[in-house]
Amino acid sequence: MRANSDTLIKQWATERSDLDLSLFGLSLRVRRIGMLLDELLARECEELGVKPNEMLLLFALRRIGPPYCLRPTDIQTLTMVTSGTVTYRIDQLVKQGLADRIPDPSDRRGYLIKLTEHGSKVVDAAVEASVASSNLLLAPLTEVPHAMDALAEMLRLYESRLDELAKERDR
Repeated sequence: MRANSDTLIKQWATERSDLDLSLFGLSLRVRRIGMLLDELLARECEELGVKPNEMLLLFALRRIGPPYCLRPTDIQTLTMVTSGTVTYRIDQLVKQGLADRIPDPSDRRGYLIKLTEHGSKVVDAAVEASVASSNLLLAPLTEVPHAMDALAEMLRLYESRLDELAKERDR
């Protein structure tokens, strides 16, 4: 059963009428938006022949700028996955010709992951599709004065608080 956020919030309100669920409802809505955005990214990635998790690694390589290289440990930190997962994803990107392993000039025992020309074209197409989707999805908000700035600031505060909580748990 696929329910929108309003339905989910009403269901929880019925089941737990003893709780003030107003803020919880906002979190549900943000979580569902994230899930829907993940679905959209998955469709865009499928059209490009890349898995979403691989695309996130390509995004990381592309957005850092020339020479579009990162150490596997940097990728692990940026993507918040295990070293084994990073190695697997790197292997997949190398097999597809989207990235290469090159020697690390500052550590002869290590290597860097470098975006290939083909990988750069794929990731640029994905970014362009994501920008177009965002523009389409958020267009109604551009009609409301200051709505985009307010939404951006509210989401920034929410994200910051989530980051703080995550850091506290990691201690």
